[in-house]
Amino acid sequence: MSPRKAIPVAVTRHLLEECGYRCALPGCGETVGLERAHIEPHAKTGDDDFDNLIMLCQKDHWRYDQLGEITQESIRAYKRNLAVMNGRYNDFERRLLEHLASAPGTHVEMELSATIDLMLRNVVRDELVHIEPLPGGLEEIIQGDIVTAVPSRMDKPHQSPKLSPNGRRRVEGVDRYTLTEKGTLLVGRWFGAELIDEGQALE
Repeated sequence: MSPRKAIPVAVTRHLLEECGYRCALPGCGETVGLERAHIEPHAKTGDDDFDNLIMLCQKDHWRYDQLGEITQESIRAYKRNLAVMNGRYNDFERRLLEHLASAPGTHVEMELSATIDLMLRNVVRDELVHIEPLPGGLEEIIQGDIVTAVPSRMDKPHQSPKLSPNGRRRVEGVDRYTLTEKGTLLVGRWFGAELIDEGQALE
């Protein structure tokens, strides 16, 4: 019998990049002791290709290979969903979705900034998260060449740093992020190993 060939380093690197250097099962988050798991058993197919591998933590690898607590169908869905979620949302967005889904009523509060707006652009555009401005902060009123800073009003929905129709722009404050109904449904499919396609992320 010929010795088993080693899995190329490039394949391992690609697997780690695919899962964000943590267990590929959504909600796990483990970053230590990651292992390459074969979707179709190597003993059956001899297949060490990227498409037949997924990166799991030791515990979930054992649950899949030895205990049968995770089905092959589920692992296939997790692998497929990685491509969809990674193609649509950046790592920060995916981590936010996972965190918000960790328990009912979970929210995250972050300082208003152009950086956060850019980092969360896709989940906001796809209406997966709701943004609620919290009391406090400042707005600028722009009238001609005069800019005046005033306490932020809370009688309007979240405004990005763009100028609103009434000439006011939030420049300082804290926003609370929670999952929308649409976000809850999407994350439910992701965690539940139900296949997600690009259209479902956008609907």
